Amino acid sequence: MDVYGKLIEAAKMWPNREAIFSQGRWTTFSELLDMVQRLIAGLRAKGMKEGEKLAICVPNSIEYISMLIASMGVGLTVVPLDPTYRRDDLLNVISHGKIEYLFTYRPMDLPGIKLEIRDLDSLLGSRIKERLTWEDDRLAMILYTSGTTGTPKAVPYTFRQLSSPIDVIRYFELQDDMENLICHVPLSHLGGIVHLLMTLCFGSKLVLGERFIPRRLVHEIEQHRITALLLPPNAIEASLLSAGLEPRALSSLRLIVYFGAPGREGLIEEIEKVLPHVKAITGWGLTESTAPIVILPKELPAEIRYRKGIVGKACPWVEIGIVDEEGNRLGPEEEGEIVVKGWPIMKEYFNAPEFTREVLKEGWLFTGDLGSIDKNGLLYISGRKKELIIVGGLNVNPADIEAILKDHPKINDAAVIGVKDRIRGEAVKAFVVPSDNSLNKKEVIAFCRKRLPGYKVPRYLEFIDAIPRTPSGKIKRKTLQERHHFL
Repeated sequence: MDVYGKLIEAAKMWPNREAIFSQGRWTTFSELLDMVQRLIAGLRAKGMKEGEKLAICVPNSIEYISMLIASMGVGLTVVPLDPTYRRDDLLNVISHGKIEYLFTYRPMDLPGIKLEIRDLDSLLGSRIKERLTWEDDRLAMILYTSGTTGTPKAVPYTFRQLSSPIDVIRYFELQDDMENLICHVPLSHLGGIVHLLMTLCFGSKLVLGERFIPRRLVHEIEQHRITALLLPPNAIEASLLSAGLEPRALSSLRLIVYFGAPGREGLIEEIEKVLPHVKAITGWGLTESTAPIVILPKELPAEIRYRKGIVGKACPWVEIGIVDEEGNRLGPEEEGEIVVKGWPIMKEYFNAPEFTREVLKEGWLFTGDLGSIDKNGLLYISGRKKELIIVGGLNVNPADIEAILKDHPKINDAAVIGVKDRIRGEAVKAFVVPSDNSLNKKEVIAFCRKRLPGYKVPRYLEFIDAIPRTPSGKIKRKTLQERHHFL
């Protein structure tokens, strides 16, 4: 069933139930359906036809959700975009994706766009009740990846693939219509779409957040009695594990699922220590897969669940493996590139055959992530292949240094990149977010020298207000590289 069909079913089952909280008010399932059906009429009146593409570039809101569902109801292909995109970013995506329509609050007047929509009220028509149905293999959505390295790539999803996350959500032990959820992940990210699908399919209440602010999140959890939380690990640390937090403010929480970047060693242990009534679950997935790839079983003993880099066991619908530089399979405990295959994995990047050939080989997706699998089939992630720094011929994994830096009591966050060095080829540069104004660079370097071999000690160090990250918590190393070159 397509997303519009899921809303129709939800409005039949729970017409007066509160569905979405946005901008200070709740919208019920029947109210959401009414708005979507009036939008469908308006989009048709503007001459929009099935197969054309509409990009959405606004913050999380009820208008965003209404436009997304209505566009699919018309048969348009939806392209959710990061609302922080600059004009140049939009121009590149519109050209690459051959996009005809754009929903944005900012006047853009971009070439190639047939219609720029800035006000949904002007689009609302008379409510239509007939429902068009679409083949399962029709293109429903194109998602641009986080783009932490190089040019962002686009992943196409069919209607069938968009339904697949629903089949696996139960692995996270979500309790259907008993859940109150909050989404601070942008709806331009797969995690945001999963939040919406959970609401439409299971009747969960969904509180939409526009922008992640740690203290605001804690207040919203308390105010709306949030029961389950899906967030990247850095957001969890900044909000739920912050100093001075009153655990009773989070008394309604029973489940935390963190995803995106792997959490630091001891994160699950700390969550369950600070919030003993909460179960913490981690998993690992990719934009290139519509279902999780691995999930950490809750039945595992604590000494295993708390290990550094552990993300879980392969889900039944995928195979995972580790390969060397030549693509040869490696054995247990050997580190190499993680490869995956299975029905949720994309068949190609949209309009990018060269990128497709680079990562898809004989049915296997080469993820670019480094890791190992132990004798029990548990996957550990150690870093990104493209992020390795080569210092005098020696491989340096930025994640190793970042973990040491974050152990310093006066450091809130850290990121490491490689920069050109005349003698060594590359050198290590660290960006540090201090938690104490008394911290100085000599203190940081001395701390690293006691814990790292000489070639891993940062040669360059810069204090910074915040580490730039993608919605899934991954460090934007390209942004840091640009900052270094600018300086």
